Amino acid sequence: MVFVGDVDRYFRAFDVRTGEVLWETRLGTAAQGFPSLRARLD
Repeated sequence: MVFVGDVDRYFRAFDVRTGEVLWETRLGTAAQGFPSLRARLD
């Protein structure tokens, strides 16, 4: 899973293998920069 914040004010979680959006939420302001975190779910 990869998490991405963007200037469209959405913060999303994507499946690394498929690119499918697994979760998203709208932020109050645009995300600055593009950090990503990776989490392993078993």
